[in-house]
Amino acid sequence: LYNHFGDKKGLVAACMLRAYRIFVFIVDGVNLYDGPRAQALCAGLYASTIANLREDLSPFRQAGGLQLLEGKLYETEALVGRLRDGYARIFAEGIADGSLRPVDIAATLSSLPGGSSWVAKVGFSADEGRRAHIAREIALLLTIGLKPL
Repeated sequence: LYNHFGDKKGLVAACMLRAYRIFVFIVDGVNLYDGPRAQALCAGLYASTIANLREDLSPFRQAGGLQLLEGKLYETEALVGRLRDGYARIFAEGIADGSLRPVDIAATLSSLPGGSSWVAKVGFSADEGRRAHIAREIALLLTIGLKPL
């Protein structure tokens, strides 16, 4: 692998850029959806969870360490900004159209990536039907929450 990337930092940078490109592709598509923003949010969370569950995609997202990317930092920060702004737009529009309840958007955005990325770390394999079920449940939980008892 190092023949293609030069060193470990190059490999990490390429993996992080790939992951952000995948998630920006998802949020860009979700923002094109012409319907209630709650449905758009749910679709984005579903797609992100599916991406994390698929062994052929399995995007690498690191919580920190953007400073390690040196020459790729600008591109990565731009992708992070597009991802953040895309989901912030969905939340703002969803609150405005009444499909999402009012939330602290900045706080919600900081917790959103962990909502689906943890499934990649669980280490279980699932067939397509099970992946769809898991993704649907996570997307619904993160979109509408738990119903109070």
